[in-house]
Amino acid sequence: MSLTPMKTKMPLLAAAAMAIAGLGASRSSATPPVNWGGETLVKTNLDEIAKVNDERIKFQTKDPIDTQTVRLEWSANGSSVWHHHPGMVLVQVASGTIVVTREENGRCTTQSYGPGESFVEGDSPHVGTSVDGAVAYAVALVADGQPGRVNDDAPACASGPGVRTPG
Repeated sequence: MSLTPMKTKMPLLAAAAMAIAGLGASRSSATPPVNWGGETLVKTNLDEIAKVNDERIKFQTKDPIDTQTVRLEWSANGSSVWHHHPGMVLVQVASGTIVVTREENGRCTTQSYGPGESFVEGDSPHVGTSVDGAVAYAVALVADGQPGRVNDDAPACASGPGVRTPG
């Protein structure tokens, strides 16, 4: 599925919720993203089994996977809303500041990332917000045919500026 840039299709922000991995989203009961969108740049399949363990970096697949590179954009006061990935996503911040709040074991922690910084997302529920706007690039790796993003309701520990809770 190819996504449209946020600036040209603001009404489609709910569909942009799939942007990080772009392969589909589920749990329509969760809140759709706000002032946030993405554009798929490259989408491929890695059909061969990969196993690399060099220079203290380990990467391994056991089956074919789907890969996708997406340009993500937060407008002012943007929120990706709570979601998780049934795979992994490497995010590289190009401009602005992204505040990521993660829930693990019932506890929320928050960390800010600026230009030139990277972070990894996976199956823990999280939300990315930006007060002034930001641009990032994400590379998603998920099992063949699986959704790249699953929307979640905000966990009980979610509170504070920029963190959206169910209403």
